[in-house]
Amino acid sequence: MKVIGSDFDGTITTGKTILDSTRKEIRKFREAGNIFVIVTGRSVSKFKEGIKKYNIDFFDYVICANGSIILDSDLNCIEKNEMNHKDVENVLNVLLDKKDKQIILNTEENSYHIYEKNDFLNITEPILSVSLVFDSIEDRDRYSLDEISNLSVYSNNIFTDVLANGISKATSIMKLYSNLNGNDLYTIGDGENDICMLKISENSYTFDTSVDSVKDSAKYIFHTIDEILNEINQI
Repeated sequence: MKVIGSDFDGTITTGKTILDSTRKEIRKFREAGNIFVIVTGRSVSKFKEGIKKYNIDFFDYVICANGSIILDSDLNCIEKNEMNHKDVENVLNVLLDKKDKQIILNTEENSYHIYEKNDFLNITEPILSVSLVFDSIEDRDRYSLDEISNLSVYSNNIFTDVLANGISKATSIMKLYSNLNGNDLYTIGDGENDICMLKISENSYTFDTSVDSVKDSAKYIFHTIDEILNEINQI
């Protein structure tokens, strides 16, 4: 049994849509008895919005919030990696002093915009990740998180996410792959937050339009997701 772990935005989607040809290749892969896993930086609530927007009905599992939670095809939680309450508080003590980005706390069910400390103290659900949203990639690159330690930090596009220590797309797809007893793992991604899962697979794919650091982390480089899926389907 083959297992594909694929990023969503900019990977499965093409120009803010999902092509019929892409759906066909994924369907062919799954009908052969294989497992297709979406591995996204989106929170669970944002992924649910994506299901409605893109009519997503072609995954066996989804890993959300850069590895913080694993869900089955019915969006039931299989495993989640919660942040320590004190760690979240410490992160906010750093971030709330700098007013040049949005701060969002993601739980399994909701995403909360944080403007002051009390906004966090009023949340009773376990926190999966802290998301920062900047106005531009340049603003993100200029922003320093050196004061945050012993936590996982991943950036992509205008977003930076802070997770529990040791959690990533790579750790979650490997754990799921191990539990599934798969024979071959294929990883596909286009962003900086995909680098970790590209590096852990011998069958890793990205695009010729990806930035150099992503291309350097993948074994194979293609032009489109359809070409990648077609290649895997023929193996």
